[in-house]
This record gives sequence, C-alpha cells and structure tokens, in this order.
Amino acid sequence: MRVHGTVNGQIKARSVQLAKTAHVVGDILHEDLAIETGAFLEGHCKRLVEEPKEEKKAESKPAPQKAAEPKTDIQDVATQAS
Repeated sequence: MRVHGTVNGQIKARSVQLAKTAHVVGDILHEDLAIETGAFLEGHCKRLVEEPKEEKKAESKPAPQKAAEPKTDIQDVATQAS
C-alpha cells in the first residue's frame, strides 16, 4: 500500500510506503515499511512476521502418536521358553 494523502486510523498491510505527502494518524501493522522524508506519522509501527507455511501446518496438526508396544513380563518369557 502506498499512501500519498491523509489516513486517520489503523493501516494493516504486508508492505506500506508513506510518500512525502502522507499524513497518517494511527498505527501501522506491516511486514515492510518505508517512510519518505517529509511524511507525517503519529502512531505506532509494529512489524508483523508471517510464519512459513510449513511451520503453520506442523503446528496446526498434532504429531501422530506411535502405538505402544505390548509389555512382556520377564516371567512370562521364561515360562514360554520352557
């Protein structure tokens, strides 16, 4: 998003560019931010980091659980061998 004029309120975009004529009163949530000399900004800037898609998939699905192996008592093994 490239801003040349006045914005009152929050801006949320992956890439935000404030031109020298921009007048922004509000917070900017972004991944990339560029502010030209002369631009006016009154608010907070917060960088949002997008997680890689592979990590999102891994976190959203629980890991498959391994089936428990049956426990064998030592006495049972000795009895079966006799």
